[in-house]
Amino acid sequence: MIDILMIDDDSRFSEIAKAVLENAGYFVEICDCPANAFPILMERLPGLLICDLHMPFTTGLDQNKYVTSFEAGIRTIRELRKAIPQVPIMAMSAAPQIDLDRIAEFIDPTPVLTKPSKPADLVRLIENMLDFGLIEDNLSGEESWARIN
Repeated sequence: MIDILMIDDDSRFSEIAKAVLENAGYFVEICDCPANAFPILMERLPGLLICDLHMPFTTGLDQNKYVTSFEAGIRTIRELRKAIPQVPIMAMSAAPQIDLDRIAEFIDPTPVLTKPSKPADLVRLIENMLDFGLIEDNLSGEESWARIN
């Protein structure tokens, strides 16, 4: 199985998604914004990164400096694709399909899952990515994350 880092500011959704994925055998770590994910990614790389498209860049007192928008998710995906091209990325969004179609041109070829979705759809998309070789299977568990030195 693979190890997953999920970046999503919707704690209710991310906790449910984490439970579903862990029930399917995946190890999942959650970050509530890109700013909190970068320190983790500086130490180790997941087998898959799942990123919400509509979120703030940061949380806490600095959150007011940034607008919650698709820009944070799109820029995060684009920057991570450059910095760690070996890590596959999947996007999620509660945006209407017409907006997702427009956003897709900025994050192509990243697969996008709409929220809310059925738990089976999330697991199925990851399994499809595994089947098509878009994600490499590894041993599940935090200790199997690739270390960056």
